[in-house]
Amino acid sequence: MSADHSSPILVTGATGFIGSHIVKTLLERGYTVRGTVRSLSKHDNYQFLFDLTDNKNKLELVEADLLEEISWERAVRGCKYIIHAAGPSLTYEPKDADVLMKPLVEGTMNVLNAGLKHGIKKSVITSTIGTMWLGNDQKAVNEDDWLDESKGDNFHKSQALKEKAIWSFWDQNKDKMEITIINPGFVVGPVLNKTKGASVQMILKLLTGKIPALPNFSMALADVQDVAEAHVNALFSNNTNGKRYLVAGQTLWFEKIASILRGEFGQYGYQITNRKIATQYFKYVAWFDSGAKKTMPYLDKDMKFSNVTSIRELGLKYRPMDQSLIDMGYSFINHQMMSNKLKTQRVPL
Repeated sequence: MSADHSSPILVTGATGFIGSHIVKTLLERGYTVRGTVRSLSKHDNYQFLFDLTDNKNKLELVEADLLEEISWERAVRGCKYIIHAAGPSLTYEPKDADVLMKPLVEGTMNVLNAGLKHGIKKSVITSTIGTMWLGNDQKAVNEDDWLDESKGDNFHKSQALKEKAIWSFWDQNKDKMEITIINPGFVVGPVLNKTKGASVQMILKLLTGKIPALPNFSMALADVQDVAEAHVNALFSNNTNGKRYLVAGQTLWFEKIASILRGEFGQYGYQITNRKIATQYFKYVAWFDSGAKKTMPYLDKDMKFSNVTSIRELGLKYRPMDQSLIDMGYSFINHQMMSNKLKTQRVPL
């Protein structure tokens, strides 16, 4: 599919960690973007997006709510393409599955149905590597794998149901709309604003000493800039229709992540723990801590994966994850998400 600059590209969740980088990537490539936000009255939440471009006419923001169908009728009108990155990113495991199910499944269907009605040519949708990996931890997972729902938490089960709903929609409408799904790993890298995504909060807690001990689990990491590039490349590729793409650069154990951050930020007085917590004790903690409970499926498991398809078909050249983690830490300082102990030291951009 050749690039089309004649109409805006709709990016849902434009102020989110991933969504904001998608907006940035599109603007850098000369596209016009229409981003969705929950409220236009909260200027401080989205002004940073306009700071990404010298041509303010290249960016338009509109209000939309995932569970409000009529808002998507307005949002998609006049667009040809959608990148759907909006969705809940919780740092805890909700007791009510509908907290996740409704925005992920019903919300995504609201976006796609509005797109179908208004002639959207292609949609690229964000999911997660968890819909591939959970329950398949004995192998290097790839795009053909699906999670074992009996081993998933509400978030990943809801994401899997969302994907299945998307593919059912595509199967019925493949002659009218192309669809691609991007399945990133645990997303790290520089933030563009004071976002509150789950991955952001975990690394921020680690850097600010709010994680007192390190459980034994690994994560497949993806730099947010690579994730954004994957979405945009998939949108304008001719061979991505009807496919899902695992996007991750490297697996690191949590202890290694802490070590990388300690090596860079410890010199300035940031206290990143090196204490480890045994799995049997961490399981006890998870009974009382919903954040800890979210990591339970990953304990003592090496998260293996294959990213050859994303490299071959999306043209990705993955950034080194140690630098992504370091860039993330400095971006927290730049955006005053944690104290600046660098004093006279220059903060990298």
